[in-house]
Order: sequence, then structure tokens, then C-alpha cells
Amino acid sequence: MKQRIFTVLSAMSLVMAVAALFFWIWSYGCESYVGITNGYNILDFGMTEGLAYFYFSGDTRLDGHMDEDDDWEIEWVSKPEPCIAPVIIDELAFTRFLGFGGTWDANKQPGYYDLDFAATCPVWFLSLCFAVLPVLWGYRYCRKDRQDATVRCTSCGYDLRASKDACPECGAPIPVKAG
Repeated sequence: MKQRIFTVLSAMSLVMAVAALFFWIWSYGCESYVGITNGYNILDFGMTEGLAYFYFSGDTRLDGHMDEDDDWEIEWVSKPEPCIAPVIIDELAFTRFLGFGGTWDANKQPGYYDLDFAATCPVWFLSLCFAVLPVLWGYRYCRKDRQDATVRCTSCGYDLRASKDACPECGAPIPVKAG
């Protein structure tokens, strides 16, 4: 059962790795993001120029009151040129190293609390992370095949780990390993 779960997770991870590679290439041609907003809060997930970014800007009223018309709206945007990410990244004092970066700014104003947070990660890194499980699965699969070939009889497939000279099932001689 554990092996089956590992295989399914590896397959899903492989699909995610391929999708991340696709979006990595796509991000150099246009900026795409999903924006969620309710008038006070903005939450963006997007990709541009090889970077995946997350941006949150929120104003929280300290009395907990929300207006009646504060409905959440979801928007998917894909534009041929970068539009939002450069503004977000340039506005905030951004620290970046190899594409990884982040910043936050919090202000307590009379009556509300203002929070801005942004983080970036290179899309190639996401693809690399998603590729770990499929690589481990492939290594395990190849190692298992190699191991099975060395301890099984070539004639009948009987397990020869306890045998020395000949297969106890069919009598075929056990070949001497070269090397």
C-alpha cells in the first residue's frame, strides 16, 4: 500500500514538475496572476519573467466591522507585458538572492492595521522541488529491477538468495558473477 501511494504521489509530482516547466517558459512571454480582492484586501499569486510571486496587502479594521458590500472577487489576468509584479517589487524594499526574495511592512493606524507582504521564488526551483519524488521513484524502480535480476533464477525466476550452486526449483546452475 505504501508503495502504491508513493507511486501515485510521484506521478502527481511529475505532472506538477512538467506544469511548472511550462509556466516557467510561459512567464517570459507574459505576466499571469490570480487576484483575489474584497476592497480592503488584495491577494495575488502570479508569474512573470521566470519568477513566481505572492503579494498580500490588507487593511484590517481593529473593531472587526466589515461593510455589507465587501464581497470577495476572483480575477484571472494574463497580459503580454509585465504589469503588476514590477510595480509591487519596485514599491516595496525587496531583498532578492537568486530570485528568492521577500519583504513585509506593517503599520498600525488609528482604527485599522495595514499589512503588506510580498515574496518571490524562481519557477525553476518549484519545478526542481516537484521533480524530487519522480527521481526517487525512478531510482527505486531501477534499483529494484537490478536487484531482482541478480537474485532470481534466469530459467524459472526462483529466489536464489539462499542457494549457492544450483537452483533448487529447476536445477539450473547459478552463473558466477563477473567482476
